[in-house]
Amino acid sequence: MRNMDALVANGLRAQLRTGNILTGQYYLAIDFIPTAKKARIDWGADPPVWPSEPGALDDMQAKVAAILDKLDKIPYDQIGADLRKSLASLDTALKGADQLVRRADAELIAEVKTTLQAARTALDGAQLALEGTHRLTAPDAPLQMDAREALRELARAAEAIRALADQLERHPESLLRGKAEEKQP
Repeated sequence: MRNMDALVANGLRAQLRTGNILTGQYYLAIDFIPTAKKARIDWGADPPVWPSEPGALDDMQAKVAAILDKLDKIPYDQIGADLRKSLASLDTALKGADQLVRRADAELIAEVKTTLQAARTALDGAQLALEGTHRLTAPDAPLQMDAREALRELARAAEAIRALADQLERHPESLLRGKAEEKQP
């Protein structure tokens, strides 16, 4: 008895283990379990009660049951409804953004087209200036006037590009939303 008490004090425990999962057979194993809590054999009981530890399968079943309980508590219907709402909201936002981009593209294309036309006019004036170099000295010569007009057009084109760049730097969102409506007094 003393020897058995010493072994139990050092972790010797009985444990029910699965012999065959398919048939459900179990066997009783007597083994040292280093993590076992302190226990003693109850020699006063008839028959004596040997300390035991739950089997690995019992522990695994308890853990699986706890996981399944947590999974059962997940509100899948609510999550699905929230997801549908979020997707509908995202779809609406994307459609709005697409419309804004199209509108901004149209406004920017018109602005760039105007700027390019002004630049073309300026280049045409410069071309005329190159072709008529013999009349450059007269102050009222058509070439002088054309050159001045070309330079003015070029300055206007540069100013339009500068204004566009300033507008985009101050309000980059205008690429998506378009030009802000001016308030009427």
